[in-house]
Amino acid sequence: MPPLAPPTVAPATTSPSAHDRVAPVTASTKPQPAAGLTTNEPTVRAILREAVPVTVVRPPARTAWLCGALAAALLWACFYPLAWGPLAWAALVPLCLLVRSPVRTRWEVRALWACGFVGTACQIQWMRLGDVAMYPAWLALSLYLGLYFPAFVLACRGLVHRVKVPFAVAVPVVWCGLELIRGRLMTGFGWNLLAHSQWDWTTLIQIADVGGAYLVGAVVALGNAALALLVPGSVLNRLGLIPNDEPPPARFAPLWPAIGTACVLAGVLIYGTVRRAGAEFPAGPRVALVQTDHPSSLRSDPEQADARFTSIRHLSAAATPYRPDLVVWPESAFPYPLFAVQEDVSEEAFAAAATPVAPPEYFRSNVGGVALASLAESAGAYLLTGTTAGEIADPDGDGPQPARFTRYGSAAMAAPTGGRGADGLARGALMGRYDKRHRVVFGEYVPNLPGLAKLTPFTEQPGQQIGIGEGAHAVAFRIDALGTDPAEGQPRPSYTVAPLICYEDTVPHLVRDTVNALPANGANKQTGPDVLAVLSNDGWFDDSAEQEQHLAVSLFRAVETRTPLVRAANTGVSAVIDGDGVPRTPNVFLDEQGQPVDLSALSNAALPDDRACVLIADVPLDPRRSLYLWWGDWLAFLCAAAACVGFLLNLRRTPAPTAAAA
Repeated sequence: MPPLAPPTVAPATTSPSAHDRVAPVTASTKPQPAAGLTTNEPTVRAILREAVPVTVVRPPARTAWLCGALAAALLWACFYPLAWGPLAWAALVPLCLLVRSPVRTRWEVRALWACGFVGTACQIQWMRLGDVAMYPAWLALSLYLGLYFPAFVLACRGLVHRVKVPFAVAVPVVWCGLELIRGRLMTGFGWNLLAHSQWDWTTLIQIADVGGAYLVGAVVALGNAALALLVPGSVLNRLGLIPNDEPPPARFAPLWPAIGTACVLAGVLIYGTVRRAGAEFPAGPRVALVQTDHPSSLRSDPEQADARFTSIRHLSAAATPYRPDLVVWPESAFPYPLFAVQEDVSEEAFAAAATPVAPPEYFRSNVGGVALASLAESAGAYLLTGTTAGEIADPDGDGPQPARFTRYGSAAMAAPTGGRGADGLARGALMGRYDKRHRVVFGEYVPNLPGLAKLTPFTEQPGQQIGIGEGAHAVAFRIDALGTDPAEGQPRPSYTVAPLICYEDTVPHLVRDTVNALPANGANKQTGPDVLAVLSNDGWFDDSAEQEQHLAVSLFRAVETRTPLVRAANTGVSAVIDGDGVPRTPNVFLDEQGQPVDLSALSNAALPDDRACVLIADVPLDPRRSLYLWWGDWLAFLCAAAACVGFLLNLRRTPAPTAAAA
């Protein structure tokens, strides 16, 4: 080989920017190799890279805008109102292409944040329908959730290009970790996670009983990573994501990530098939889910409240001939508050706390509790309804602090037992109540920070608290099977029902803790209650995609805990969901007039939204156990830790660019 001519070194220039990539070397500074050598040879190219000072530029900003906008549009289309679930397997590919580049594009963080903001705002645009006052909350939440777009790209890039984690591993790990952070930070917003787009692929989502919805989302993200690796380098080059002096991209992308992803997906589907194949669902309590069609508003309308209550009572009466064991009303359906006073409160303290709210004698009479028990007795079934409750408690006994009235969003259960009073009214028994534990920030509570209370004046009560109080613990109510007569000499079967209120069914760890905290009911189930009952009021959002999105989120709780779930929602969507996450076809469907409707006329097993009606069905019990109940979100927590490491590493100054991830 002829000797190599020494390269000519150009004058020193300023050091390159932290996130810049190599630009083409000009002919005036490019050293000439000796005769017989070409610059395409690896040895010569390496010498030239080290010897020649280069001007470093970043990929164009239009690449970040294009990838961010495409990802936002695809993710929006995955969920209702379109619900094109298969698009979820490609929705992250545009963001993954950015990860394949070792450096940021120009305006990358700002462009991705803006695209994430617009995409999220479109997904949850229904928030603005509640009231004009909800517009700031809608925009603020969208701004926050939009941050997860750039966070995903930065964290993945840190793991792939700093720690050398395989691309097909880093993408699902980071996505899973960020969804966990999103589901827990600031009380959490586990809405429209990637897994929720797959709600109707029943076999796939069975893996949720191992790692929750987060694990299902990781599997979908893995599919996106495999597709992104199949995108040829020529496309990356045209997008400006590969430096010009890098080796020509391979004509065919490596197939091992796609093969590995196919094996993982096959394993997940085999697991789901096996879990479903041996499932037996013995019939449990017969429930009547009452769905109303009355919009909600921050402005109280007594006439509308009376019409809603009249409609609920009419529909409940229509269900009575079908002998349900349990009648379930939506959140806030019962208009009379339930008041209580703790025993250690003195009369003086009680009067001082009660007077600003209601006459003290109204507290003592407990008119709401008596009326609710009477309704249960008239229906001949247990009655579970959403209501408001108030309790007067003395926080420090005989200390200097006065007794305090606290308002709660609650679910109350009444039993059809007892006789009739002297006034001739039916008398049942109020079994107790459950107080909502997961409150909506700025809607149902305001963090204890100076000045924040002024942000939500519509939740204030003069002289009292802002919003509602936090419930103390989970509650399960034991009910007897009243709708069927037991065999001779056999006791009536009994079941336990644990209520959840509104968006509590969107919080995986809260539902998991609820099931784990409650005792099992004999042979029906080894852990927790027999049935989860969700009482929701989605009437704030008119005829929007919120109702269907809420149903898609809710059914994952049934799979994760292997516990059947029933939903009674104002304006829908109400349903009976088995432990596989499948909405069941009802035994009887009654329209707003209380007349039975041909079941073949229903488009799906759930009740249609924005329609007053009743669903009557036998709850399918599920005796299976769930690994998710045992180990919870530990896998997602590990992914969150890895995502944080990748994100922090990417904040450091980037070294000289290397080849794009292959």
